[in-house]
Amino acid sequence: MTAGRRCGLGLSLALLGMVVLGGCGPKRIQVNPTDVSALTVRPASGQDLYCPGDRFLVEVLATMKDGSSCSSSNPQLTCMGGTGVVIDPETIHLEGTSGGPAGEQLVWLPDDNPLATAATGMRLKAWLQGLHDGKAARSVEAARELRPVYQCQRDHVLAPLPAPPGAPGSPGAAITVSVTTLSTPFYAAAALVRVEAGGERRYLISSSFDETIRVVSRGQDGGPGQPGAQGLDGPPGQSAAPDQPCARGGRGGNGTAGAQGGPGASGGSGGTIRLVLDAAAADKLRGRILADNPGGYGGPGGPGGRGGFGGTGGTGGRNGPGCEGTNLAGDKGSDGPVGMDGPAGPDGPPGPPVVVETAPRETLFAGELELIRSIEATPGKR
Repeated sequence: MTAGRRCGLGLSLALLGMVVLGGCGPKRIQVNPTDVSALTVRPASGQDLYCPGDRFLVEVLATMKDGSSCSSSNPQLTCMGGTGVVIDPETIHLEGTSGGPAGEQLVWLPDDNPLATAATGMRLKAWLQGLHDGKAARSVEAARELRPVYQCQRDHVLAPLPAPPGAPGSPGAAITVSVTTLSTPFYAAAALVRVEAGGERRYLISSSFDETIRVVSRGQDGGPGQPGAQGLDGPPGQSAAPDQPCARGGRGGNGTAGAQGGPGASGGSGGTIRLVLDAAAADKLRGRILADNPGGYGGPGGPGGRGGFGGTGGTGGRNGPGCEGTNLAGDKGSDGPVGMDGPAGPDGPPGPPVVVETAPRETLFAGELELIRSIEATPGKR
């Protein structure tokens, strides 16, 4: 069947072994798990790839006993005689050997540590579950092996949040970057990068010589300038004497201009970067890392102050012959103009030149050496 296309139909009917749930967009169907003859699970991109720490949408594709195909994300397929429907994600059980659900339906977030899956890749598993004849039922299982890629880790930028208003930016973080060769089952000429800053460490993998990793320690951006002061309100207009018939009140005075905003604070200087390369392959590894330590941006100037309000018009005299019912109050004065924004602060200077050193792998990666050797001993899957 073809589900209704108009929103708000609120369809709820059982037909051909499925329940169609109403709502806007593609209709979600609860497929009878026992009507599934085969099941496929895969990234919705169609590529059997994942990047550590990069979430992706998962598609589950069910081949039904009537020969049709039902998808969790593609409503264009003809599913049990109709189109415009997708499998209800609430009926899909999804597992993975790395990471977990990302808080959205059928969105998976792999572990962001590339070492955790460098030797194995990642495996997805899924099945459909529900009720059939009042009893719990589940479909056949599906599994998929995914290959790691590392493009999402090519930029590692450390930049603190901007300084508070009026405060100059602080210097960027002090970073130590360590690099060694790494042969994984998927990439024979990979490199392992460890970034340490502020007591924390992060691992990155460059899969090939042309996959450069950029490590940046930027200075803190300067704080914005203080807002300009508000202008003074204009004085009220002079009131007419109450015994003067038809006398008009005086015009209110004009408000003064708002003050100019304060200047933005200066950006902080770039951080310090120490790059330590595996001595056995230092010449080859240097090109894997692009290290940069620019200064922070100067803070924006503060906004100009609001102009003062124009003064109220003076009270008019009493009505008399020829001015009965006339509003004799004076005109309100003009509001003052908004002040000019303050100037932006200067950008911070770059940090000192990157310090490049070498050290033996056994010393440089002593804590990771056992894991590295285990990864390199795993048979290739290239």
